[in-house]
Amino acid sequence: MNLFISDEQSTNWFDADAAIYHCQFKKENYNDELFTQLGVQFSASLINAVTKRRAEYLAGRYCASRALEQLNIHNYTIGTGKHRNPLWPPHVKGSISHCDGYAVAIATNKLDVVGIGIDIENQISIETLEKTQSQILSEGEIELILKDNTNKALAFTIAFSLKESFFKAAYPSVEKYFDFNAITITELNWNEKIISFTINELLHEKFQKGMQLKGDFYLLPKEKVVTLVIV
Repeated sequence: MNLFISDEQSTNWFDADAAIYHCQFKKENYNDELFTQLGVQFSASLINAVTKRRAEYLAGRYCASRALEQLNIHNYTIGTGKHRNPLWPPHVKGSISHCDGYAVAIATNKLDVVGIGIDIENQISIETLEKTQSQILSEGEIELILKDNTNKALAFTIAFSLKESFFKAAYPSVEKYFDFNAITITELNWNEKIISFTINELLHEKFQKGMQLKGDFYLLPKEKVVTLVIV
């Protein structure tokens, strides 16, 4: 009996033409033999990794494999790039995220998708917000997102997660790191759970300065946030 993975299922958190699969996992029940049992290849990048990292990697790759199966792609080994980015099958765009016992993966084979990014985060504390908000958000974003908001920590977490999701969506094309100020959030729509944002600099021919894009967010139990960007 597998005591590591639980509550695994496809999800309809987002209205997206993509396969999304998530699970919960228990780090304390992890062991290396689970890679073989769950059909996930043990990556060389994990040789010196601590148990927490190995457990997160396994849960994330497991969800990714289940998402690929929904696209009728079976037994595919998702490799690891030089910056620990997942290496998806040709013509597939995908993303993986994990946080504090939750893992989620999304994949699509739609040819018109340039990039896809998903991110899951614990709600950031007020103390962390006060220490890091100026590193993540511009003064205009702070004014827009945090002013008159009764739950500043949640709003900040959504904004931070959105920027992480955009990075994941853009990185396979851009192939380099870029700062949080590469995009500016212009609207946070609580009713429709949509975040609008603009690209501030030329990142790639597919990610031009001035492009206006949207992302989605979903609120999970235990004060967790999931965001999704599909370009």
